[in-house]
Amino acid sequence: TWGRTSGGKNRRNASHGRRPQDLERDGSKLILQLYNLAKISGQEESQIEDVVRNLDAWSFDPFLAADICESNLLPILFVKIISKYDVVRRYQFDFDLMYNFIKNVQDSFHKDVKFHNYIHTADILQTMHVLLSRGGLTRYLGNLEIMACLFAGLTCHYGHCGLTNQFLIKTKHPRAIRYNDKSVLESYTLATVFTLLSNPDFNFLGNLKNVFAAFKSVIVEMVLRLDISLLTGDLGMFRTKLASDFPTQKPEDRQVVLNMTLRVADLAFPARPQPMYLRWMDRMMEELWLQGDVEKQLGLPVSSFCDRDMTNQYKCQLGLIDVLVQPLLSAYILVLTPALQKELLDEGLESNKKYLQSKIEA
Repeated sequence: TWGRTSGGKNRRNASHGRRPQDLERDGSKLILQLYNLAKISGQEESQIEDVVRNLDAWSFDPFLAADICESNLLPILFVKIISKYDVVRRYQFDFDLMYNFIKNVQDSFHKDVKFHNYIHTADILQTMHVLLSRGGLTRYLGNLEIMACLFAGLTCHYGHCGLTNQFLIKTKHPRAIRYNDKSVLESYTLATVFTLLSNPDFNFLGNLKNVFAAFKSVIVEMVLRLDISLLTGDLGMFRTKLASDFPTQKPEDRQVVLNMTLRVADLAFPARPQPMYLRWMDRMMEELWLQGDVEKQLGLPVSSFCDRDMTNQYKCQLGLIDVLVQPLLSAYILVLTPALQKELLDEGLESNKKYLQSKIEA
């Protein structure tokens, strides 16, 4: 049943029980299958292997990977990452269907959306991998929960339109009407992804069978909690739990770990090395400003931080870090993945905060 494979805090890595060289050999076979399916040439293969060589590192550059891998970025990263965990063999995923599904996810993103696109999804996936592997998060999780983390990371922004929930609600967008103004983006993503999985051409999870319902329930909860309006309340609850013996083996505690892990993977970009963070900053601000441009055209009040003529991007980003990112990452990393404190908090986030402050004071 769900979660039975996991023990307590001293649980060894869920992929243990198979030797690292066995996982590596199986992973190499999967990558060869992928390259064949994607019709990737030997020269392209060499370039791809070069760019993903540091996939385990926090300095991994998804922008460079996107330049090299292009339309196969998400298939390559997902297969490379998932092959490091003992889930493909354990659950006997159909590889052709998995490729079809991941390609559909990549193709769902709109080329004009600056931030919430397939490169951000690649960033989430790689962050998730760093949390699981170098952060040691796997000691809390079973194989199916690891798969849930990776699947949610891949799909959580499926087909993102580059607009906020509040914009969709105040413009009475059909999606907002359909989902009763509640977590509109997240609800649309979940409905679309699980509709896709009901198609036999994409359902690579067919062998989950008796645990699929539990798997889906966990994914639904993880993605719905991404609604930014819920973050402050959820963070308060998370801090309260951290003050006691957490996480326990209670299903609700395990769900909280998964929910917060996806939140961290989604919001950790300000802790990236500075050149990479600045690219994300520019993309996030441009996405917000494009929404503001539309609001002006429609004669609507311009949403916070969405007016390109009135918003100081450095103050906006510093506020994002101080109010949301730093409290979230600090609470999470110090307790669940302390091995990442130096690189993500002490170096990445603090360095970027100092840069923003210097630009504000200049």
